[in-house]
Amino acid sequence: MSTLIPVPHNPKAACPEALDRLLDAALVFLILYAFFGWFGHRFLLGHDSQKNLCLEGNHRWYLIDRGERTLSPGDLVAYRSDERMAPEIPLGTLVVKRVEATEGDAVEFEFQGLRIQGQWHSVRYPHRERLKERALPQGTRLIVPERAVWVMGDHPRSFDSRYFGPIEDPQIIGVAHALPF
Repeated sequence: MSTLIPVPHNPKAACPEALDRLLDAALVFLILYAFFGWFGHRFLLGHDSQKNLCLEGNHRWYLIDRGERTLSPGDLVAYRSDERMAPEIPLGTLVVKRVEATEGDAVEFEFQGLRIQGQWHSVRYPHRERLKERALPQGTRLIVPERAVWVMGDHPRSFDSRYFGPIEDPQIIGVAHALPF
């Protein structure tokens, strides 16, 4: 038959275990804090606040990668509107459009469309009459400047670079990724 021998309770023996748990929790907290700090610095959850959405799919919310600033044709870019876009798009509005041309690309305005690097884009200029002298004139040929992009929306009535020219680097927030909500 076995006999139980009472062991005296030692409160100091429980301390190392509690301290280990506390240190583990602090480590997990610091890792999560660092990750969310990095994530919040690198990414922005953005809301395209234009009245009329101009990109296919009518997405309104985007995850914007502020660390990615290398843009190529076809990328979605988020930028802040400037005085050239006002009052159609109020100053400082977050806007998302598709990159159609990058620095060094030639853009030529013609009556029924435009050419980007010689490739024809059949587009109209529905806002030209209303904007009058503010619109870029037909027959204009320009080269997208260094650290700038030419942007357009998918909708024919998009208010984009056809009216105010290239988006320059200080306006650019980063590459935008459409979210499904």
